[in-house]
Amino acid sequence: MKTIAEASALFQRFLMSENKQFSFLKELSDENQSFFIKDMISSNYIFFFSIMIKKNLYTAGGWLELKQIEEILQPLLIKYGFQKKILVGERTIIQPIVSNQESDEKYQEAINIQLISESEIKKSASLIWQYIDGVFIPFWEKYSDLQTVNNEIIDKIPDNQITDYIPRYASFKKMIIMKLCNNQKYNDYHDWLYQGLKKRNNEGKNQDYYQLMVELSDLLSKI
Repeated sequence: MKTIAEASALFQRFLMSENKQFSFLKELSDENQSFFIKDMISSNYIFFFSIMIKKNLYTAGGWLELKQIEEILQPLLIKYGFQKKILVGERTIIQPIVSNQESDEKYQEAINIQLISESEIKKSASLIWQYIDGVFIPFWEKYSDLQTVNNEIIDKIPDNQITDYIPRYASFKKMIIMKLCNNQKYNDYHDWLYQGLKKRNNEGKNQDYYQLMVELSDLLSKI
């Protein structure tokens, strides 16, 4: 089995050969995983792609970050122990919902390939690019700014479905988006979330979430 460094170099080469937009990938690596970082479409978005070892096999996956939100939330997640370092899969802020079965099948096939040989890495990279081109880029083009995310996702998607678009810490991220976009429902949503976490804190539950909420509320009140 190739090392992470070897697999990463091959994967990057094949991914870049699919499209010139990946000519300036920045790579950050450790012994278990390698991250490729690329600004795409808008300065508000970063595309991440990672290769990592799971159960002695390679696996690969990609996600998006909305920088305006992460700059506010990431330091607090780290401070209160939710994340130990910046580059982790939990960074996802917004993702497309795949309605095209063919595109979804290509992505699922790509991330389930065991990246052991050069031919497998090449196949995975090719499938990933087809998914990026067919799903991610149209999604970025539609949601090209934070106000569109607020109008089309925050305002229209029910709370019980919001994690389909904004996984992990969705309530905090939703609150930040609403504040930055001057959403008229911000105060109601903030108070509902704050009181809920305060109640659980008083019951001895989710105290770290409550402390994060208190500091986040104070921070947003100054924006």
